[in-house]
Amino acid sequence: MKRRAKPPITSLAFFARLKWLDGRPLLDTIEPYRRAFFAQALDSRRGDGVPTYNFVLSGRAKKNWKSTDLVLAALYCLLIRDSVSGNDGFILANDEEQAGDDLEIAKKLIATNPALAAELAVLTKEIRRHDGRGALKILPARDVVGAHGKTYGFCGVDEIHGYKSYDLFESLPDGNRHGPQAIFAFVLGHNRPSHPETR
Repeated sequence: MKRRAKPPITSLAFFARLKWLDGRPLLDTIEPYRRAFFAQALDSRRGDGVPTYNFVLSGRAKKNWKSTDLVLAALYCLLIRDSVSGNDGFILANDEEQAGDDLEIAKKLIATNPALAAELAVLTKEIRRHDGRGALKILPARDVVGAHGKTYGFCGVDEIHGYKSYDLFESLPDGNRHGPQAIFAFVLGHNRPSHPETR
């Protein structure tokens, strides 16, 4: 008798196991619109099990958790989502300072959550799985130029509105050859923020 494959762990089920930086349950800090965003972007699948979306664009006002959500999505894909492209990923920022901010959020989340610390090693510009099955690199976008041929299971772009051409996307590693990947791009809007982002 064939064993049924276990249903994949959803992003919200993964986040439910984690704490926010102040010790609160992480899910308590994620508003309904953000939960719906994660569920649709990360968890919806076609009939053959392939993720429905391989490109996600989210418009956010300032201080509305966009960097945090980018890091959370990246950690989920690094640890949980199986990809034929492997579990390597990128978060691309406008500059060194923004890349440092994104990495700092990831470091603090890992330090706050022993379950993450048990699985991940924090290095200078990347976070690597202890089992060697994937790494998340957090870089200024210019550092990815010339990286053709590498594959990834996740690529997130922080504040995509800052780019003036398609050069970034043309220089991204070629994830398409080996299967679906998630590209998250966050656009900075001008709406008044509804909740401050703790960074």
